[in-house]
Amino acid sequence: MAMVTQLSSSISRTPTSHKHQAAHPPSLSRASPRPWRCEAPRLSAAVVSLAVTSASASLGVLNVSRLWGRAGRRSRGSRDSRGSRAAVVAVCAANEAKSELLDLLSGNWDSSRVNAAQRVEDLVAELVTSFDKEKLKSEDAQKLLAGRWKLLNTFTPGQAAANLFSLKSWQEYVFGKGPSPVQAAAFTNSAVQKVYQALDLTATPGRWYNVIDASPLGIICLEADLSTEESDLRFQWTGGRIVIRRPPWADRDLEEPICLPYPVPFKLLGDRARGIFETDYLDDDLRISRGSKSGSVFVLARVRDPLPMEDELYDLA
Repeated sequence: MAMVTQLSSSISRTPTSHKHQAAHPPSLSRASPRPWRCEAPRLSAAVVSLAVTSASASLGVLNVSRLWGRAGRRSRGSRDSRGSRAAVVAVCAANEAKSELLDLLSGNWDSSRVNAAQRVEDLVAELVTSFDKEKLKSEDAQKLLAGRWKLLNTFTPGQAAANLFSLKSWQEYVFGKGPSPVQAAAFTNSAVQKVYQALDLTATPGRWYNVIDASPLGIICLEADLSTEESDLRFQWTGGRIVIRRPPWADRDLEEPICLPYPVPFKLLGDRARGIFETDYLDDDLRISRGSKSGSVFVLARVRDPLPMEDELYDLA
């Protein structure tokens, strides 16, 4: 009975809530368990340790991410650098090919005509391959296309092997699809380099003038309506004129040139008077075009000065 009374007395003194416990803390006798507030430092240390571990892990992840990002940037930078170097090399190669082509077409070649003609074909193919045709879709390309151009050379791919005095060359040309031996013989001929193109894209429709300078005898001018599609020239021949300055038997010019219509009825030719002049290469002073029907290649250089009889024959804006 005394034991029960003592136990009941102990229970009645036990705190029933944290609030009550905080208000009446137990005594700090040796027999008493460690007070709850003495556990707080241990709990704080555990939390701090866990926080430090988590922070370290996070920093490690961040460091790895930063390292990966730097490596990625370095990798992308390397790729960009390699791409830039490749672009510079390509531009230099194209400039060298262009310079050699212009040099050859000016008559500066020491090898045989066949070798020089083959080299011209190779250089033209190199320039066309290296050219980005997406540039032809811009407005700047349209501006570059307009103006005066001088024909430097024209050929059919493979014509370098054609020979004016070869029976086999003539057989392939007449009965097959071989290049013209006459066209091959005209390589860097001065007559070829007296053919000009004048393109007026400001008019509607545009106007194309093919001018053949046959001085001192005269001038031949062919005219065509012109439209463009991504720098390809779509033309319809409409007429032309022949201006005679000096008869073949005379040794001086006529007082008044004789102007005759070009003797071809283009309106009666229908589709045969139409064509497309495709642009394969274009920059400030060089243009390479291809005839859609014949496949012939034309190399032209820009001309800044007025063309022969420009004021008398046509108005180029």
